Amino acid sequence: MDSLKIYIERIEKPINFMAFDIEIETRRRILVEQDLLQQASIAESQLHLEELVEKQLKSQKLNQIKANQQMIREEQKE
Repeated sequence: MDSLKIYIERIEKPINFMAFDIEIETRRRILVEQDLLQQASIAESQLHLEELVEKQLKSQKLNQIKANQQMIREEQKE
């Protein structure tokens, strides 16, 4: 206890590095929330892109089937 008194008298107030700072915690929480929102947005964009690709592939497949059916009909007429 005496050494603590001497420290305080010489250097003044001791620094507590484990102090809880509300501002720092608030900034950290905001950054984490922004990161989560960004990840959710990226996932949603990827899902939307995948849906568009699947839709286009389905359309191409349907067009190819129609073309094949048309060729078969023309061959049967001959």
